[in-house]
Amino acid sequence: MKRLIYLSLAAMMVLAVSCKKDPKVGTPSVKTLAATEIGPESARLNAKIDFAGVSWSGVNYGFYWGTSEDQEGTYTQGEGYLTDSGPYSAVITDLAPETEYWFKAFIEIDDVPYSGEILNFTTDARAIPEEAVDLGIVMTRGDGTTYKLYWAKSNLSEDGLCSNPEDYGDYYAWGETEPHDGKTGYKWASYKWCEGSNTTLTKYNNDSSFGTVVDDKIVLESDDDVARKLGGKWRMPTDEEWTALRTQCTWNQTTQNGKHGKLVTASNGNSIFLPAAGGWDNATLIGAGSNGLYWSSSRDTDYPFIAYYLFFNSGEVERSSHNRCYGFSVRPVSE
Repeated sequence: MKRLIYLSLAAMMVLAVSCKKDPKVGTPSVKTLAATEIGPESARLNAKIDFAGVSWSGVNYGFYWGTSEDQEGTYTQGEGYLTDSGPYSAVITDLAPETEYWFKAFIEIDDVPYSGEILNFTTDARAIPEEAVDLGIVMTRGDGTTYKLYWAKSNLSEDGLCSNPEDYGDYYAWGETEPHDGKTGYKWASYKWCEGSNTTLTKYNNDSSFGTVVDDKIVLESDDDVARKLGGKWRMPTDEEWTALRTQCTWNQTTQNGKHGKLVTASNGNSIFLPAAGGWDNATLIGAGSNGLYWSSSRDTDYPFIAYYLFFNSGEVERSSHNRCYGFSVRPVSE
């Protein structure tokens, strides 16, 4: 009997010791999971963390991502509250359409870093607006990223895009968002960004010889870009984008529904028609039916009172520049 009691007490002691034993502690880890919610310009990055029973006082978590597998790129913090063992994610934005991105999950537990494997995804193509044409033009930004450029099928009017490609549309001074009437005219006296002359500029000017020096911007801000009123990604083309259209496409003089102009055809077979709508100097419309004058969103870098535009007649297609107060056509673009 005494032997049985002794064995029972021994078993209870072992059980007590077992209950007090600390849980097994492992090595923390993070697993990179596949990206979801992928669009033309955004995606959700996903990961799962396992603290493996390690106690911690401070943790940093998120993702490194970029367009190269060989560099860490941009860091984006994870969203929400991190549980002891569970998933986390982060949405990244301002991505380029149809571009491959690489990413990896990352955590830092009490200053000790851990990272997951590197995965990749490709952003979707941006949906082409119904009123736009793909002429196969791809542009490169200053940071090295690329984008595809689409051209509107028709000119801009006060009410939006014109119904027909051959319609002239309205005329705008550079940096203004409303057309003038015949009485007001397109002249310095009525130009929004000066005080009556080309030597009294009040915006987009970096030379005191031509007015108040307030900035050195050479491309219109969004609020002064009349094509922005269309919404979406619509805007005026830059000087560089007009040059790409001029040099990468074939230009043929033609007539469409009784209006003279240029048929611009890309190597992919798509085309747009630019009517020879002429342009306004003061209160006189000049060259309608024979000349096309289309503003860019870029001003001249040496003489801030003039801006670049595309010019064509029956034979020539060239880049030119003229007074910002003149009234020219606008053909919007979208990315």
